[in-house]
Amino acid sequence: MKIERSSLLNSFFFFSLNIVIFIVCIYGYTLETNNKISIQEDVFPNMTVAILNGNGLKGAARDLTLILRKRNFDVLSSGNYRNFQFPYTLIIDRKDNPYARGLLEKYCETKKSIVIIDKSIFDFTIILGKNRRIQWRIVYLRKFNFFVKN
Repeated sequence: MKIERSSLLNSFFFFSLNIVIFIVCIYGYTLETNNKISIQEDVFPNMTVAILNGNGLKGAARDLTLILRKRNFDVLSSGNYRNFQFPYTLIIDRKDNPYARGLLEKYCETKKSIVIIDKSIFDFTIILGKNRRIQWRIVYLRKFNFFVKN
C-alpha cells in the first residue's frame, strides 16, 4: 500500500509541476507578444525631425530619413551639417519629449542627446556623426535594398 501511495504522490507532483510550467510559458509568451505589438504601434503624428549629415557618408541623412519615416516620424528636412567632422551622433530635443527621444536614440544607436527648449519648427534635430554603428547600419540596409520605394 505504501508503494502505491508514494507512486501516486510522485505522479501528482510531476503533473502539477508540468501544469505550472505550462502556465508560466503561456504567460511569458503573452507578455512578449504584447510588448512587440506596443512597439510597432508607436505613432508620432506631431513629432517633426530635421536630420543633418555630419559624417561624410554620402546619402546618410536621406537614408535615416527613410528609416524614421517608416517608423512614423515626420522628417521635414534632411541635408548636410556645416562640416563632415562631427565626432558622434547627437540628438537635440527641442520639446523635452523623453519617450520619443529614447526611441530616436535607439534607432540612431546613440546615447548622446541634449534638451534645448526653443521655438524651432522642429521637435528634434539629429546630427549624424562618425560613429561606426550608424554608418554600418546604413550600408547594411542599402545592401539589402531597404531603401527601395514601394
